[in-house]
Amino acid sequence: MKPELKKNRISDLLESSSDDGEVPIHSVRHRKHLDDLSLKQQSTRLSNLLECIKSLSVIENATEISIEALVSNKHVPIDKALFLLDLLEVGRRKYTQLRQTLLPDNIHFPSYSKLANLRDVMISRSSITLYPNPAKQIENCVVNVDIIRSMFDGKMAAILSGAGGASCQMCTATHKDLKDRNLVLEGFPINRNITDAIELFSHIDDIESFFALSTNERFNLTHQPISEINIHPASPLHSYTGVFRWFNLLVYHLRIEKFTWSPTSPVIKESMKFLQTFIQEKTGLKVNQPNSSGGTTSTGNVARRAFSDETEYLGCILSTVTIQYRPISSKIHTQASAIFRVFNSSHKANILELGKLCKDTYLVILGSFPWASMTPTLHKLLAHFEELIRESNSSYGLKAFSEEGTESCNKLVRKYRENLARKVSFETKIIDIFVRLTSQSDPTLVNYRRILTCERCGQSEHTTRSKCCNTMNNQKTSIRTLFTTLTSNTDYLS
Repeated sequence: MKPELKKNRISDLLESSSDDGEVPIHSVRHRKHLDDLSLKQQSTRLSNLLECIKSLSVIENATEISIEALVSNKHVPIDKALFLLDLLEVGRRKYTQLRQTLLPDNIHFPSYSKLANLRDVMISRSSITLYPNPAKQIENCVVNVDIIRSMFDGKMAAILSGAGGASCQMCTATHKDLKDRNLVLEGFPINRNITDAIELFSHIDDIESFFALSTNERFNLTHQPISEINIHPASPLHSYTGVFRWFNLLVYHLRIEKFTWSPTSPVIKESMKFLQTFIQEKTGLKVNQPNSSGGTTSTGNVARRAFSDETEYLGCILSTVTIQYRPISSKIHTQASAIFRVFNSSHKANILELGKLCKDTYLVILGSFPWASMTPTLHKLLAHFEELIRESNSSYGLKAFSEEGTESCNKLVRKYRENLARKVSFETKIIDIFVRLTSQSDPTLVNYRRILTCERCGQSEHTTRSKCCNTMNNQKTSIRTLFTTLTSNTDYLS
């Protein structure tokens, strides 16, 4: 039995809603099956859906309403039609329950598969519908666009630039040069140029003999470059995870006092297993453990927590190290944490202080642990970060250059590839995935997304589950003090 409500006109249905914008309880069915949405959330969604339908003047006096015909009607504004589709797109199971919940006698819903097709149709005609008549034609107008390739990791940078993944993507320094104290004092300029690599390959007759040369003789090139512009990725997220792995390996060696860098040796693996269990018991962080998706638990969120004041990670991991190594290890952790805060912020940096801190951290590592490996990720952070933000972002932090957006799409790409893409060929599969991702990032739909805010301070840059900025204002930690000296803004960035 369906709930007995007025159903002659859609306005009658709306008049039965409560004053606070929620649908009456007697119009909601199968509430016990809605595990994912609370009653309040579902009622709010239904109220918004009905208000959206009512706002479309085309169907104001209609007794029978078809959502498919409504969205496809050219007289319906494109933004309202997309908003209506956005309200309906709640997943297959929720969509079926939503059709049962809303009075379906005079509102005819499309199938879930047609719902996705309707969105693609609306996106394809959005550019024509939103701006059908340009107000004025501008002549002799030149638009300059600077494209900075930054939203990819080191593997993609190595493929595009032709340089090996074990080398620095910014400079042509060798592995021996990375640990040269004199070169560190002089500085490592960003001098890797894609034009030089392309010109070099154009004069090579025998490619096989060229790759037979040593790594330094062929300038760390492993294949012919694909890109024609310089590849200098900032990669703030992968810098976090890379330095996090390096610091853990350093502590693994210090715990057993093995002063030769050998991450794959059996004794290091035993030390790693012990510390993984110890850290998880004390702080709850899962460090470098396999997860269900085929990767590891050393994600960007774990690395950020490890380099913050939110957990007792530093005190926990250094408690297993001999006392003589604790002060210098703590100094490296504190200075790296402050550098990362500037790296992943949008504040304007004090270039002189930042350059001094990066160089001091570099020299501390070389002086205290000369046996430790200087990885390309750590070298890029300490040797090139100051020049990178000065030249590419006018001395501001590189938060806008983060590759977190593309990394967060990995699960979407996996879902689209498995369920929503044609399997005819690789090309058609990529096209279908790209179309889905384009629809996902449509500007009109993004404006209607819910903005998460913190219940403590009301700001939208973080949530209640994360460390609230107001709770950190009274904590005069060494990391916060160091971050304040490196930026022009004294706001604390957790």
